[in-house]
Amino acid sequence: MASDRMHQLALQSGPLAAGRAAELAPTGWRQGALIAGYLGLYLLLDWASMIHPFLGYNITPWSPPPGLSLALLFVFGLRYAPLLLVAGVLSDTILRGLVAPLHVSVLANLINAAGYTAIAWLLRRPLRFDPTLGSVRDLALLAGAALIGAAMVAMLVVGVYVALGALPADRYGEATLRYWVGDAIGIAVTAPLLLRLRQLTRPLVGVAETLGQAALLALCLWFLANVSLPEKFKFFYVLFTPAVWIAVRVAPEIVGLKVSADRVQTTQILVNLI
Repeated sequence: MASDRMHQLALQSGPLAAGRAAELAPTGWRQGALIAGYLGLYLLLDWASMIHPFLGYNITPWSPPPGLSLALLFVFGLRYAPLLLVAGVLSDTILRGLVAPLHVSVLANLINAAGYTAIAWLLRRPLRFDPTLGSVRDLALLAGAALIGAAMVAMLVVGVYVALGALPADRYGEATLRYWVGDAIGIAVTAPLLLRLRQLTRPLVGVAETLGQAALLALCLWFLANVSLPEKFKFFYVLFTPAVWIAVRVAPEIVGLKVSADRVQTTQILVNLI
């Protein structure tokens, strides 16, 4: 009986369980709620990040929607990839009033959706990325997606804008750099948070401290949004304060959860040997 119990605990916390839970498959009204929730949250995040947009496009200093989209694909599967295109076109239409013609928006968002879907497929299949972020390797793969993958997507999307006459050719380099930086920061900030939410069984810190962290982070972002563009690069380090505070308070608890799972697996091995 004890051996059976330990076997169940090991399955619940081990890599096999992580693999089974990696892609959820909601049906019926839950699937409709997922679609509506993703589209609504996409629009909300895109609206909140519309700070100094480049020539009115979705090219901003930070862009969390790509992180949300990658989390959707990692958790619920690549079958939801068309939602990335729908969300992008809706955002361009509702929030930006179609700065570029509709066909340009559709093509640009199609390439954006295809690019991030390819990144999600590459990480999950050949590279065996674990969306629960249970190891340093998984964090490194996600960081690589933010840096390398976002750069590739930025070059292709801005290239479409330039090729179709929606952006002047002499602004290609500047637009690509801004697009890349915004998406990379958005993925690095948003995706890990969303992917780790499923692993938290209780609040890591108190409500008051969480509100304090959120307030400090909002204050730092407000400060960066209101200084001149050349000064932003000089004051980026102000974000280190809330980042360190959050990391120091949250990281030990997350490490503890991982260590507990490892202990269960080790115990199972010992029981089998006995």
